[in-house]
Amino acid sequence: MGTIVTMPVVNARGNKNFRNQKFYNHSFANQDLAHADFRCASLIGCSFEHADLSYANFEGANCRCADFTATRCYRTNFKDAALAGSKFAPSDAFGMTFSFTCEMFEGMQVAPLWWYMFLMNLLLMKAPTEEMELDVIKIIGPERYAGLKTLMARRAL
Repeated sequence: MGTIVTMPVVNARGNKNFRNQKFYNHSFANQDLAHADFRCASLIGCSFEHADLSYANFEGANCRCADFTATRCYRTNFKDAALAGSKFAPSDAFGMTFSFTCEMFEGMQVAPLWWYMFLMNLLLMKAPTEEMELDVIKIIGPERYAGLKTLMARRAL
């Protein structure tokens, strides 16, 4: 993946506006990036480990191969972003916005909790048949399903 470059997270204007900027293998780790603007930015191979990305806007950003381990992605906007090949293991991702595109999910390494939570979102819909709903619950496992259902109820938006 290459060397991670660590530099101050604020840009020359001293704010959290990174719109249309290019960063390669840059470390944003452990930073307070709540409400940061990364729209249409190129963030290939960047590390966001342990960063607070609450309400951050990554709309249209290229986050391929980025690392989102232990990040707080509460209400983070990834609409039309590319997370292909990224490591997605946030500590919180409730209320996150994303688009159903190949660029979003292809090769994404998802932590088990969030993989199951993606499946749980299917169960928020009315399944075409009861059997289909039961099939998803079987995949998740009845005990894990009960725990995740409780977790989702506590985090109701």
